[in-house]
Order: sequence, then structure tokens, then C-alpha cells
Amino acid sequence: MLHDGIHNWSCEASSDRIPEFSPKWWLWLIFTGSMLACCISVKFVGLFVILLIGFMTVVDLWNILGVMTRPVMDTVKHLIARAICLIILPICLYMIFFYIHLKVLNKSGNGDGFYSSAFQSQLIGNSLHNASMPQYVAYGAVITLKNHRTGGGYLHSHFHLYPEGVGARQQQITTYTHKDDNNKWIIKNYNEEPNVNTVQIVKNGDLVRFEHIPTRRNLHSHKEQAPITKKHYQVKSVI
Repeated sequence: MLHDGIHNWSCEASSDRIPEFSPKWWLWLIFTGSMLACCISVKFVGLFVILLIGFMTVVDLWNILGVMTRPVMDTVKHLIARAICLIILPICLYMIFFYIHLKVLNKSGNGDGFYSSAFQSQLIGNSLHNASMPQYVAYGAVITLKNHRTGGGYLHSHFHLYPEGVGARQQQITTYTHKDDNNKWIIKNYNEEPNVNTVQIVKNGDLVRFEHIPTRRNLHSHKEQAPITKKHYQVKSVI
């Protein structure tokens, strides 16, 4: 009796649904996958929508698997269909959207500093446009150092000193997310000036120092607590 009740309920519930694997069924599944791609392309908060759809998909597959009168291959077919339309299709559309975006919007702007130098070299109007990206760095080269994570900033310094009561009152070191002359450093050997007549490549394991170009001060650290992140040491510039 219990089995018959479950069977009758599943039949009644499925009678109002779109027939599985029909053209209309595929249309709605593809539409859902396309909207997932649009949702995450606009803003990363769209991940919550993807999680919601993913949860509903898992529940739907579980319900299909739970109908004992249906072969297991039905569940496998549904799993493959959803993987294609709700995973592979959104990923492909996401990549296509941004390929078109980057091809059309290829001009320099205020947010260039968020991206790598290699990417900036492709932007028309950028100071690095069409600049060659050397594979190796030589002593005496002018460089910028950028945090590799998304939205990371450039290593930055300026003439301002740390306030009284904060370390040795030496020049502040911060990060800055926009391009600026105060982001520029010269890489040098730790104990000598670079030879202008020869090119010496920086090798892995070399001891180097960074000299801030605008202020001519060297980057160094102290065994003193940082003013904000107390578990880290201060980084400063000194003559």
C-alpha cells in the first residue's frame, strides 16, 4: 500500500511537468545555463544563484534516483544533460563574453593598475602598450612589484614618515592599486651598484635590494610590529 501511494504520488507530480528530453525541456535547460553565465559575468555575487541552482539540481537528481520503477540509466542521462547545460555551457559562454569584452574595450583607463603588465601592454593608450615583456630582469632595471592576487596593489612609498610612536619614524611603505611614479623601484645587488657597461641578469637565489626612485631610499624591514597587522613586521625605506 505504501509503495502504491508513492508510485501514484510520483505519477501525479510528474503529470504537470514538461516531458523529459523534449525540445521544450531542452530549451528551458539551455536557457537556465545561459542565465547562469550572464549572472556570474555581471558580478561574483551571482555565485549564490549558481549555488541555488546547483542545490535544486542535486535534489531533482535525487528524486529521480529515488523512483524505484525507473532504471538507473535515467538518472545518468539527467546527470549528463545537466552537466552539459548547467556547467559546460555556462563556462563556455562566460569565456566568450569576456573574450568579446576584452576585444571591444581595448583602451586604457583608471583601473589598469589592477592587471598585470602583460595585460596592460595590450591596452591602447597605456604607457606599456606594445612594450616588450623581457623574460629576465637585469640589475639596474626599473621595476614595479605587484601583489599577485586579484585586486592586489603595487609596492609603493612616498616622502611621508611613520608617525611618532610607530617604530623608528622612517619612510612609509604601503600598497597602491593605481599606476604612479612612487611605485617604481630599481633592483640592485645587495652590496654594490650596477655596472652600466654590462648587463647582469638577476638569478634565482641572488641577494638584492630595492631602491625607491623618487626618494632614493632602500627598502628594508624592522623587527617591530606593523601599525595595523600586529603579527607582521614593519617595512620601511631608509637611506
